[in-house]
Amino acid sequence: MAAAGERAPLGRTVRTAREQLDLTQAELAERVGVSRAAIAEIEAGRIRQPRAAVFARLSAALGIPAAVLLASCYREALDLCRAHEIGSVAFPSISTGVYGYPVAEAAPVALGAVEHARPRVAPPLAPRRAAGPISSS
Repeated sequence: MAAAGERAPLGRTVRTAREQLDLTQAELAERVGVSRAAIAEIEAGRIRQPRAAVFARLSAALGIPAAVLLASCYREALDLCRAHEIGSVAFPSISTGVYGYPVAEAAPVALGAVEHARPRVAPPLAPRRAAGPISSS
């Protein structure tokens, strides 16, 4: 998982911001319009990709840009890859489908999070040599 001093994944980001505002989970849940259990699940890392509407309400309630919360989802996934020594991963556009986060806003967030983590996850890949022409014989 994230080492000390690195950017925190979603659960820790939410918990830290909530505690800085001196809010209980129940108080944050009321502001966001979800259950206290949902806030607990987010903070524990069991909900890693809340719906876009929840992102927006968490963002407003905590004073954190929604893009920061979305980036923390990518960081969490990359931290898990590193912890399990996974050398290659493909991401869908997290939260842009059913959850409705705007693709045009999500793409630069995703690219930034991956680019930020890439040196920590694995060295850049060497360029591949092009294969010669395919023979028809």
